[in-house]
Amino acid sequence: TTLRLVEQGVLALDEPVGLQLIDHLGVQDADPDAASITVRGLLSHTAGMGKGQDLMFGNGAPSYADAARRALTSSVGGGGYNYSNLGYVLLTVLIEAATGKAYERVVHEHACEATYGDPAYGGNRDGRGWQRIGFPEPLFPPARGPA
Repeated sequence: TTLRLVEQGVLALDEPVGLQLIDHLGVQDADPDAASITVRGLLSHTAGMGKGQDLMFGNGAPSYADAARRALTSSVGGGGYNYSNLGYVLLTVLIEAATGKAYERVVHEHACEATYGDPAYGGNRDGRGWQRIGFPEPLFPPARGPA
């Protein structure tokens, strides 16, 4: 869904989206580094977000929006790869902010309606059956092991 929105020009991979998230959530005391968060960083776990286990599981945040607010006020940045559930929580909020629709609705439109209704994605609405489709070049280069 996120990359489909990038493809449509609704989101950009490398433009900072932190301020959009902060404004959408009404965060007052955001970490200064939060403004530089990008979609690519969130997708690739390189936005500098913590793991967020305490916000996601057990007695954590009561909603994904609350988890996102808390994430934007804690230490953001540092670079490098760090697997983080919070990056995907922030992408959920960003998708809602950018489209003005509930996340579930956007996913339904892009994953279900597009997949089953658009011939470019193998659709079969007109009864032609499934079509073979190509896959685009990978967004991120494959990981390389030690040389």
